[in-house]
Amino acid sequence: MIKILYDSLTKKYFQFSGRANRREYWIVFLSGIFLFWVISLLSLYYYNLIVNLIIINPYLAWPTACLILFLVFGAMPPFVTITVRRLHDFNFNGWWFLIISLFDIWTNDFFNNITGGFIIANIPHFILGIVKGTPAANKYGEPPL
Repeated sequence: MIKILYDSLTKKYFQFSGRANRREYWIVFLSGIFLFWVISLLSLYYYNLIVNLIIINPYLAWPTACLILFLVFGAMPPFVTITVRRLHDFNFNGWWFLIISLFDIWTNDFFNNITGGFIIANIPHFILGIVKGTPAANKYGEPPL
């Protein structure tokens, strides 16, 4: 399990080609949710710190805000690439990820509540993680082990 996560964070960080099995998808997906949860808690803590730093010394707030942005944008590529490779396992083009992302944004905005929006927005991700991909080789390669 750790090896799959390590490979996704190093060797497959920007790899959009190929296919991903359900196990690899779930490991990266759940790790990503946990990581974004931790970043959210840290940002809530650091928000108060940043507000206080702006009042005391505004030059100290920028490094803290940049660190949070670096963590958020640094954690996104593995999540995007694993979703694209999982879509390839269904013989779908990776551009379908944009439709899934728009659905995520729309549901979170429409429901305007973290619990309901989060559950409904992740329905496509749960489907990608539960349903088995195409069993034979497709235009994106051989089925993953």
